Amino acid sequence: MSQPNIDDGRRFAGAAPSAYTQIDANIEQDRATAAGVWDGILGWTGRFPEMYDAFYRDCPGGRPVLKFLRHEPSQTIVGTGGVGPRRVLWRNLEIRAGVLAHFCVTPTHRSVKPAIFMLRSMVEAARGRFDVLYGFPRPKAAAICKLAGYKVGGELIRRVKILRHENYAARFLPRPLAILVGRLIDLAFRISDIARHPTGRATPFAEWTDAVDPRMGELWEKTDHGDGWTAVRDTETLRWRFDRLLSTRRCYLLLGDAPGGPLSAWFACDTHPSDASILTINDFWSKDGLNALDPSAVRTLCRAARDEGFHALELRFTGSEQAHASWANEGFTERGRQPLYVLWLNPDLAGDFAGKMHITDIDND
Repeated sequence: MSQPNIDDGRRFAGAAPSAYTQIDANIEQDRATAAGVWDGILGWTGRFPEMYDAFYRDCPGGRPVLKFLRHEPSQTIVGTGGVGPRRVLWRNLEIRAGVLAHFCVTPTHRSVKPAIFMLRSMVEAARGRFDVLYGFPRPKAAAICKLAGYKVGGELIRRVKILRHENYAARFLPRPLAILVGRLIDLAFRISDIARHPTGRATPFAEWTDAVDPRMGELWEKTDHGDGWTAVRDTETLRWRFDRLLSTRRCYLLLGDAPGGPLSAWFACDTHPSDASILTINDFWSKDGLNALDPSAVRTLCRAARDEGFHALELRFTGSEQAHASWANEGFTERGRQPLYVLWLNPDLAGDFAGKMHITDIDND
């Protein structure tokens, strides 16, 4: 399609919903058009071409949907909405799941009716191609999802553990004093950990790597996936989702009994985009499968991250009570929740998966 104009954000406030139409994007040709809408709205400014190519042109799960919202009086593109295919297991079947992505409207056209119109057009485009749609909208967009028929299917819980307390103490104390107090707090926590976990049990061998290791996919293949909702984690998917899609500095911690041997657990991590002292755990898997995580694996992760100089670890995931306890018992405290919105398109597969999910940032866009 020809290159449409991009709204400059200064005109057309209050335009009637009938002034908008939804059009199909040409994924091969419309990268610049999409990036023009995203600029100033979505994150990763300056890396939109890279993000677009990875998500829309090179998705291993099939062809994504990309829609544009066009303001007819000006013939300008003022919104985008995408649906990306994701491989998901549900009730021991691989279903056709689609994650909502890049749903945004330029500021002067940001009203309820155009947004609902755009979201509903994405749903209609997805019918017959996907069994279920899901997404993690921001609070303002969550109300739009409800009006478009989406239901809350669960919550993504954010957990944080402080590894070095000097930055935290500096919120309340002068920096020199904060360093001293922080180190004293760190020492107290180490003594407490030693008392709670005396030596004697062998700790896993840990190694960092900058790229997905095939052993990560092998561990996924040989473990129990349960009958709930969980994303497929084969090597191809992991490489696309983590090596290929955007990050600040991706790294992986691999745990096993010996160097080069089979893995017992792995963690896909990324340096936080706005605070380099925080390491974000985007995904994880272990020999225990869905329901739990060996405490020694979590402790090894914390020790390895601290040795690398990180001050805190953060994690967002939804799982069973037992799985959450694996993290909470090691000092990861809850710091917030984000709802997961779901719309089933295939009634034969629809069901309530509350408490039967293993969802992490691998499932996000």
